[in-house]
Amino acid sequence: MPLRQALTDFAYQLTQHAYKLAECKDSRGFPKELPRYKDG
Repeated sequence: MPLRQALTDFAYQLTQHAYKLAECKDSRGFPKELPRYKDG
């Protein structure tokens, strides 16, 4: 489970960075923090 959360967080940060670099006109409103996966 921790690996899935780490990969999700990394993909989120990468996407957010790509949007900033591309200066997308239809910029998405990214939340400051992603929801956490629940154990189990």
